Amino acid sequence: MLKADKIKHKPEDENAPFGALNSKQNITGERSKFADLQNLSLKPSFKKNFPDNVSGEINVPCSKSNTISENANVISKAIDGISSTSAVIQDRVNPTSILFRKATNIAAKTENEQLSGNRNEALKEHILARKRASSVFEEGSGEQPKLKRECTNLARNATNKLKQGLGDEALKKSNLVNQISSMTIKSEDQQTVQRDSYSSKLLSIVTDIDKNDEDSLLVSGYTNDIYEHLYNLESEQPIHKNYLGNQLVIKAHMRPILIDWIYEVHVNFKLVTETFQLAVAIIDQFLQIVYDLPRSKLQLVGATALFIASKYEEVHPPALYDFVYITDGTYTTQQIRQMELKILKTLKCNLSRPLPIHFLQRFSKAADADSTHRAMSKYFVELAMIETDMAHHKPSEIAAAAVYLSSNILKRDNYALPTGFIDSCWTSTLQWYTKYQIEHIKPIARRLAVIARNAPIAELKTVYNNYKSPDNFNVSMLTQKYHALIDSIIEMESGEMEVEREAEN
Repeated sequence: MLKADKIKHKPEDENAPFGALNSKQNITGERSKFADLQNLSLKPSFKKNFPDNVSGEINVPCSKSNTISENANVISKAIDGISSTSAVIQDRVNPTSILFRKATNIAAKTENEQLSGNRNEALKEHILARKRASSVFEEGSGEQPKLKRECTNLARNATNKLKQGLGDEALKKSNLVNQISSMTIKSEDQQTVQRDSYSSKLLSIVTDIDKNDEDSLLVSGYTNDIYEHLYNLESEQPIHKNYLGNQLVIKAHMRPILIDWIYEVHVNFKLVTETFQLAVAIIDQFLQIVYDLPRSKLQLVGATALFIASKYEEVHPPALYDFVYITDGTYTTQQIRQMELKILKTLKCNLSRPLPIHFLQRFSKAADADSTHRAMSKYFVELAMIETDMAHHKPSEIAAAAVYLSSNILKRDNYALPTGFIDSCWTSTLQWYTKYQIEHIKPIARRLAVIARNAPIAELKTVYNNYKSPDNFNVSMLTQKYHALIDSIIEMESGEMEVEREAEN
């Protein structure tokens, strides 16, 4: 029974690795002696003996009859001889000075050669990159695709570093490499492009839906990476087809009743869509693992899953006593806490499975959907979550099929013509961002059309009644208005499948 409507050093000198050099003390002393010889009138004989490996002697004869000028010339020659010999003595006394000078010259030469080599290499790469760029543009349309914002920002940040570290030649090389790395390559008559999370080029027929984003909260620079991660997560955490067939007690027809009740509680509590969809994901993952759940505990699992999801998604989640109240006192707070621990332990505290609403927001933007289009797509998604046979589809598949079906219903000039699916509704932009071919989406969209057609007469009408309100643009009533079109979609697609089966047989 639901009662939700009642809820309220100084360091050492590193530049002197070889120590101080005091090599000129002896030489200076010898020169001072010869300066005094000009005043002598004697005949001194000056003899200088050098170490073993410094050859030669210097004899300076002085005559009394020589004039002062002649003596001066002789003394000058002797000084020149000693000066030339002093260099040999200096190198002998301090051989490390020679090594130091040679090492400095070699290091400077090596550095210059390396810088010159780097410039030459960058120049070669620059020329090769320019040739590759010109050849690509000559083969293609001649127009350079536009860069996405995230790649422009990354290039701007990298520019400063390259300019400081490598110089202008390396900078030009880097710019050309960035332009060519993800450039559209024309193969025969068809243009193809490699799609990745960092792709900075789109096909000319694909619209960059993040181009005009000005709100920083949209984090457009990381959007492609985020959705690549979500695609990986939904593949890592699948819900298997007919997973309830392994249950010992719980049957497949019990799940829609439980999910419909959870949706009603979600509406009365005014919880966000993410809370409802996360609760459904928790229930499916838990029942896929636990096979022996008693029937009396099924509602407890549903209430606890909604309790966990509300704490995960809501800013102000309902109190624990509210969940006791909506079960009409069937379960106590202690039982809900114990089930909460059991669910989280079973799921290993992993609540990261993506939700259809996450993909629906992205795909609606790619479809350039207005408010009515978004509401109808969301209506189809929530109808699908009630059905047990739709639980095994990936969230991205459900979202893509809902956008495709709502596009076929709303984006037509004449809604009365029963023309079935129109392939043009699945644009190249939608195919790019959803990663799904139209052949993959059509069967799921046809199944959604069947569910939408039967919604007014179904036993579980909570979703249908909720979308009859003006707040949701009366989209559930629109599906009734265009029932002839929906019938043609179902019948024509069913007929095509029968023809294919006959052809296979």
